[in-house]
Amino acid sequence: MKLLFVLIFVSLYSVANGFQCPGDGLFSNPENTHSFYQCAHGIHYLMQCPAGLVWNQQIQVCDWNTHKPTINCDYGNQNNCRATAEWSTQGTPIVGTDRQFGSDAFHLGSPFGLFVDRERNNVYIADTENHRVQKFNLKAIGGAGTTVAGGNGRGSGSNQLNMPWAVYVDKNENVYVADTDNSRVQMWAKGATSGVIVAGGNGKGKGLNQIGAC
Repeated sequence: MKLLFVLIFVSLYSVANGFQCPGDGLFSNPENTHSFYQCAHGIHYLMQCPAGLVWNQQIQVCDWNTHKPTINCDYGNQNNCRATAEWSTQGTPIVGTDRQFGSDAFHLGSPFGLFVDRERNNVYIADTENHRVQKFNLKAIGGAGTTVAGGNGRGSGSNQLNMPWAVYVDKNENVYVADTDNSRVQMWAKGATSGVIVAGGNGKGKGLNQIGAC
């Protein structure tokens, strides 16, 4: 299964030592291109890229070790950020093809992270401002998406998400979501209407049962 990420589900999450955060955000690890640092509120964490991928600081993603075009997502040009595109020389929108913000099955609200399942020709998108994860079939460009996690408004219930940023899908089609503002990682089994917490969920913090940011 070939993995493509905008923001990845973390395969290793640990407090790192010896690195000074220049601010909040994601930063290269000068000692290892296969990892990067996530900084939040003065706390730094060492994050590992999936096998075979390297951290690209310019586009803020673990990616194949090749050049990828960038897209302008400045606040003055937000229309560019409402479609998910598979890039070649020119981008071809595959989801949100009219580039409009929306919450129905054909639209997205500030999509942030994605996972591509090449075996099943599906793309899973962390639809951040709609507090859900949407699944689209790559063979049906412009088709309707299916909600596979969240979609019940912003909240902390087991059937809700709060600003999800990243998504990962395993071989059994279980969906793992970095539920950012709930400081937790949730797992939604295939076809489930609610998720279970697999990491965090005890408030934001530095405790062994907490997550500072995800």
